[in-house]
Amino acid sequence: MVMELLKGQDVQQLLERVGPLPVEPALRVVAQACVGLQKAAPAAATPAAKPKGGLDRDFDK
Repeated sequence: MVMELLKGQDVQQLLERVGPLPVEPALRVVAQACVGLQKAAPAAATPAAKPKGGLDRDFDK
């Protein structure tokens, strides 16, 4: 997946816009990051390739 091609804002942009998240949305962000890392591990993908501020949010899941 090429992160530059994803639509929407990443978590850094969100935090710059709205400030600290309440607990529930923050936990969803962390949970999504964990799922992404879990799915990337078998493919030997590395999160080090992600640019600064590199979590993209999707609160619909």
